[in-house]
Amino acid sequence: MKYMDKINIKNSENILFDIYPSDKETYEIKYDDFNYDQETKDIPDNVIVRISDGKTYPDVIGPLSWTKIGDMKSLVIDKSILIKDGELDYQTIIDLLMETIEIDFIKKAEELGELNRIGKYTPSSEKFDLNVPEAKKKGIVCRYDENHVIIKEFNEIESIARRLLPQMIRCGSWIATNGRIGPGNYLIMNKTTHEYLLPYFQNLDSTYYKKEQFEEYYNSCKYPHRDPESKNLVAKLSSFNIVVNDNVSDDKIIEGRKNGEYKIGIDAVVWCNDDGNILYEDRENEIELKYNVVDVGFFPQNQFYTIHLIRDKN
Repeated sequence: MKYMDKINIKNSENILFDIYPSDKETYEIKYDDFNYDQETKDIPDNVIVRISDGKTYPDVIGPLSWTKIGDMKSLVIDKSILIKDGELDYQTIIDLLMETIEIDFIKKAEELGELNRIGKYTPSSEKFDLNVPEAKKKGIVCRYDENHVIIKEFNEIESIARRLLPQMIRCGSWIATNGRIGPGNYLIMNKTTHEYLLPYFQNLDSTYYKKEQFEEYYNSCKYPHRDPESKNLVAKLSSFNIVVNDNVSDDKIIEGRKNGEYKIGIDAVVWCNDDGNILYEDRENEIELKYNVVDVGFFPQNQFYTIHLIRDKN
């Protein structure tokens, strides 16, 4: 067993999910959640209850902390692609590890978002999906004065954009209401979906900022509470971070929320030492890392919603 000097999981912090240290073989994620099924008291097999005295009481339900346990997954990498100047290139290793974690995360987030669409109490998808033809049918958006006199007419693209944004904000509010923590704070889509929506986003000039614009803002005022960056973060729209990742299906937008200390949603675990340095097994022709991507909470799908895009075919 070896560890990567100066390669710490804290350096892989991102805007989509938290990463926690774990043992080589198993993980334990502790969290608070009161949303269990009180009628059936249906607790998953790999979840246990811990009360403050440290003892385990599997049959006791209440305002307690829970622990999800499970097995770690293996990532084996051929050394032939890792050697640089005769030594292991740690940056390549962490890049491959994070790429693998992101693939697993996107798959799980999209699945949970689809599950939320068909939830028992979830509103009709018409409230959240981006239906461009329907928005186009409604015509031009106008601004009126107090006497209901038109003072401004927006063009077609602007009018459609002004109908799409409330859909995403409304979806975020549903995540806050149903998930009980807060609104959705990011949108993930692939490149083709983003390119289709870009003309509409750009017409929301008071709420849409390209990466270079908010980079300039952060650098100018040294904003102390800056969100951790992701290499795929391309823009900000209203309260959302926009992330482009081609592992998302075409015409799907994952709206989700990163919950930090609450941990409910999707989290990653990586084999590390007590200082957070990533550990690995060093063999003759390969190295092996351990990780997993875990959905946490009784209803983790409530932290995600997969918005469907319906395009204008004209």
